[in-house]
Amino acid sequence: MFIELSKREQRYDVVFGVISDGFTITDLAQKFRVNRQSIHAWPTRYEVSGLDAVVEPSQWPDYLPAHIDPRVESRVVKLRRHYPSWRQIRLEHPLTKEVFDTAPSVSSTLINFVVASSGGGILRPRSL
Repeated sequence: MFIELSKREQRYDVVFGVISDGFTITDLAQKFRVNRQSIHAWPTRYEVSGLDAVVEPSQWPDYLPAHIDPRVESRVVKLRRHYPSWRQIRLEHPLTKEVFDTAPSVSSTLINFVVASSGGGILRPRSL
């Protein structure tokens, strides 16, 4: 009977294979089809922080703003509608000159997010 293990269970087996059972990292890398360099970090992570640390850390940023300043969002949408050929960097220029006292800096990523969420599609840099 074939039982599929979760990624967490597989990594648990690898860590204990290295720590307790004395298997070589090369053998475990071949058995579990994992890069050797990845396996080197897992036992250390396990010893420092436990089993939860063996699973890959989240790729989400540490800070996500709860909302975008409505004035900034409104201005981005208005500029995009008025100048549909402008890309992120061109839209960013007039916005950085305007003063929004409660808004952090306006980045091209923020502009792309606002344009995409307003139905304007994703702005891609022009290819040369």
